[in-house]
Amino acid sequence: MAKSKESPKQYSLQKGVVPKLYLQIRCSPERVIRVIEELEPKQRVAIEEIGFGSLLQLRCRKIDHGLCLWLINSFNPNTYMLELYNTCIKLSFVDVEFIMGLRVRGLKIGMNKDVSHNNDLCKKYCDKKGRLPLVMLENQIREDKEGGNDFKVCFVLFVLGALLCPTMKLFVKRSFLHLVEDIDSIKKMNWAEFVLSYLVHGIEEFKMKQQSGVCGCLLFLMLFYHEHILFEEKFLPLYTRPCPRITAWGDDEVLGMKRRLKKVDGYANDNVKIWVIQNEIRDCVDRNVMTMEKENDEEQKFEINPNKDAIKR
Repeated sequence: MAKSKESPKQYSLQKGVVPKLYLQIRCSPERVIRVIEELEPKQRVAIEEIGFGSLLQLRCRKIDHGLCLWLINSFNPNTYMLELYNTCIKLSFVDVEFIMGLRVRGLKIGMNKDVSHNNDLCKKYCDKKGRLPLVMLENQIREDKEGGNDFKVCFVLFVLGALLCPTMKLFVKRSFLHLVEDIDSIKKMNWAEFVLSYLVHGIEEFKMKQQSGVCGCLLFLMLFYHEHILFEEKFLPLYTRPCPRITAWGDDEVLGMKRRLKKVDGYANDNVKIWVIQNEIRDCVDRNVMTMEKENDEEQKFEINPNKDAIKR
């Protein structure tokens, strides 16, 4: 993928035209799938135990960079709104659960900006330079065939750095170590809210600082778009579709959608029809979430240092 002479600063969305700009991303579902394909049964059980079992069904390996760039430039981080075809669609935490299968209730995650080199977790899981390289985590995942606590920690850190909350480097944020300090709390955390907030923050940084890359789960953004466009009047309402939707979208399905979009002159064409979730339909999903929330009293916020939140909305 070659770089364009244009820069994000020169970008202006024109009707029916999407400039060919270079978009650097580290969100790599393909990397996660390669690791998942090698997992032993005990390791898969361990992943289910910490609430990340939906990711075992991940099928889509590739990210459409052009589509994601267009969606990013159509997104308002302040309102969480995608402005498409003269229609606004609000992204919510429930959408992350619907598409990615991540927990949307429980402990709210607050992030510390950094973890000291002297931290016990850092000494145990980081390299000599205090970093968390993805390749190192991959190797540790492969070596721990029994699926113990160390495996759980490494897997969570790996999927955060490779898929759910990637940075622009091949390292996991060291601050994420706080999220795995208590193994039993991992399955109780509101990962859907955290992943969406991280993505929105990444898009905001991309726009404000005129960066060439975006941090966050662009797979979610891409599949969210595909779930909301239609080419025929007859369609299956979102709330009736089996979830998580990552089970329905593989590379063949994404490519098929891309071909259909090409027939109507691409995703930037205003002739593409889009279906917006109505409030009463959204309530069907929200009501289910509220019911599950009553099963526990986990309204407290999971914070190491509430005065140093890295993600703000």
